[in-house]
Amino acid sequence: MGRGLKAAFFTLPIALAALLVALMIEGKIEETTSERQISKLTGFSLIDQNGKPFTDADLKGKVNVVNFMFTTCRGICPILSKEMKALSSSFSRYGTFSLLSISVDPENDTPEQIRAWRKKQGVNNERWSFITGQRKDIRQLLEEQFLVGLPDDPNIHSDRFMLLDRENVIQGSYQLSRPETLESLKRDIMELLKN
Repeated sequence: MGRGLKAAFFTLPIALAALLVALMIEGKIEETTSERQISKLTGFSLIDQNGKPFTDADLKGKVNVVNFMFTTCRGICPILSKEMKALSSSFSRYGTFSLLSISVDPENDTPEQIRAWRKKQGVNNERWSFITGQRKDIRQLLEEQFLVGLPDDPNIHSDRFMLLDRENVIQGSYQLSRPETLESLKRDIMELLKN
């Protein structure tokens, strides 16, 4: 390799790094936090554990944590629910904090089934809603707005917690399988509650 080619080979990466730093300083490239501002929830309508309509408007104005579960789950759902209960306790003093669990097995998770499950689990928090509905509506919500999909086998559903701000913008996605992200979730909830 010639001397000129060697010099170009070593100086090109340095020049590119310098350009990147310069653009960041000028603000032309925004610094982003991982998995922030994923999407915004709009226009869904399902039913809650009491058989009453539940729409995106019911979430607005609050900081919400959303998870995905089903009542006959023997896999990750009990752990997800335990974490949701912990969040419920940790942020109970904030009137603008609420929780939402979305059934990934709507054919079996009727409002009656969900109410029985809530009672069995000792869930009595009025600010923790569970929703179900037509499979096509839940599929559309999960695939197009939460971007997690709805598997044919509910046992392989998403283990994510999604954090929504007061405008229903998804601000973060946190995996149960990565416990370090759950600490980030708590910090991010607090940040949104303070704003």
